[in-house]
Amino acid sequence: MRAELMAVAALAGGGAAALGVSACGSSSSSNKSASSAVVSTPTTTTTAPAAPPKPTTIKVTVSGATVTIRLATLGFNYCRANPRTCAAVKSSQLNLLTKNQRNAVKAAQKKVKADEAAANQPAPAPAPAPQPAPAPAPPPSSGGGTTTG
Repeated sequence: MRAELMAVAALAGGGAAALGVSACGSSSSSNKSASSAVVSTPTTTTTAPAAPPKPTTIKVTVSGATVTIRLATLGFNYCRANPRTCAAVKSSQLNLLTKNQRNAVKAAQKKVKADEAAANQPAPAPAPAPQPAPAPAPPPSSGGGTTTG
């Protein structure tokens, strides 16, 4: 009974502990049963399928040309310098980016949208040419000269 109790306690502690505990103070016949109990227990650890590694680059199409962006360089500085490239990042690619990179892409998309809206507005009408100032009227003259006196 005591050997069975030790084997159960050892199984709870792990397989390596089971061999060490059952060997102390028990007969060789109980060693066989304890070790067979350790071998016959199924392991419940399951390995999850390995996720594919995160890519280091993404490809976007800008004005018909494919541009490769290194994810390590994508940020606010890059998007300020290349707003059209950042704005071309697809929504399906956003899950590959960090929160900061997503914010930079969204800011670039807003900037490109504002630039396009400004470009599509008609040019303001030119200001009318200023009217020339009328010539000053000559002072009225009174028939002769001035009289003094």
